[in-house]
Amino acid sequence: MVDRTDGLAQNLTGMPAEYVARLLASDAKTDVLERTTAIHHKPTLTADVSVSAPGLGPQPLAIGNVITLHYDTPATDEGYRIMKIPYNLVSAGNVAAIEPSVTFHIHWTKGVNSDESGATVRWVFEYTMFDGKDDEITSPTVSGLINMDDVYDDAGTTTRVVYRTADFPVTDLVAGNYLGVKITNDAGNSTILGGPVLVSADMLWKGWINTNASTFDP
Repeated sequence: MVDRTDGLAQNLTGMPAEYVARLLASDAKTDVLERTTAIHHKPTLTADVSVSAPGLGPQPLAIGNVITLHYDTPATDEGYRIMKIPYNLVSAGNVAAIEPSVTFHIHWTKGVNSDESGATVRWVFEYTMFDGKDDEITSPTVSGLINMDDVYDDAGTTTRVVYRTADFPVTDLVAGNYLGVKITNDAGNSTILGGPVLVSADMLWKGWINTNASTFDP
């Protein structure tokens, strides 16, 4: 009987070790395709899904054909969103030994007609995770706060260049749970005139392609 791994060696040159291990471990019961992942990109908070308490929200601002949120009153402006953490999220400890990866970033611009080159902004990204069944959410077990600093570079006055912050990692999310998100602007650490404009706050995560499970039978 011919072993299914016979002849694989000549075709594995240059293939990442992670893929080689998965190919060698796969069989008719556990197909390698079940253990294939991709990086997914999902808007978390935008002008069309943001919710705020009465009188405490950033103002919707249309820039051309793009609807945004202008944080023109940083002391009170708060944008909120509740989302389900994707079921295909790769979680720590999965049998396939795939390294999890979850990050958040923000796309933003300015809201005034002045030269804001060199102006800084600090977005404050707060989150709370809960299972939606029996978790306490005012003092949750899993919560976090991320300061996202960035700089406006363009010297144009009437232009609106959209910038992207760095990716900020989060390590404690659980597939299928809920995520409450709040985004504010820290005026004390921002110099941009009139307050910044949020275009989109996004989540990047490594997720399974052909299954929602984060672990597999050995």
